[in-house]
Amino acid sequence: MERFAAGRFDLVITDKNLPGISGIEVVTQMRMQDSAVTIMMLTGFGSASSAVDTLNAGTDSYIEKPVRDLIRLAARAEATLRRRRQQRSSGLIEGSTPREPFDVLVLCAAPSQSTFIATELAGKVDSTIICPSWAVARPYLSEKPHSLVLVDEGVAHLTYAIGTLRAEFESLPVAVFGQQLGLELIMRLVELGVSTCIVLPLGWAQCSTRVAYLIDKLRRTSV
Repeated sequence: MERFAAGRFDLVITDKNLPGISGIEVVTQMRMQDSAVTIMMLTGFGSASSAVDTLNAGTDSYIEKPVRDLIRLAARAEATLRRRRQQRSSGLIEGSTPREPFDVLVLCAAPSQSTFIATELAGKVDSTIICPSWAVARPYLSEKPHSLVLVDEGVAHLTYAIGTLRAEFESLPVAVFGQQLGLELIMRLVELGVSTCIVLPLGWAQCSTRVAYLIDKLRRTSV
């Protein structure tokens, strides 16, 4: 932290478990000093809840331990830096050009869930578009930039949809919500560049709080 405060860095790689402090706290402190720095975390996860905590800490990408493939590590670092630069130029990082309004696109195939999500987002965002599939959502994203894409775990071919979305809109923040997000799936979502996982039943107060926090965080980092 002393060296970080004294210098200017493009990339930080930190372990999650450190002596005397957690990697999550390190990320929090660094983000307070420099919101634009790219941060990758070394983690072995261990459980789905640990993976979610790590994912939501504010890191830009993750490296699974043990690190055996340095070429893959370099490629991940390069891709993460590129995505972070694109986010900055798109107005998604503090200090960059503001982008208003705050529009959210939701990928959700279940009508009952879609209705609840629309109600949940009312008053928190400027507009909400709900699409049942990636094929339906794609034209909306191509037509204008969005501030966030929320994806329900029940969307058909979930990882394919997110992978395709990520390939075409690399800097766009993507969050996945659901109740059955296991460790293996979360690790795959991390690999695809998903920035947040909300593993709580819709309707719970904690879920509402988590959604509100995510929106507030994105709003504050785009002004």
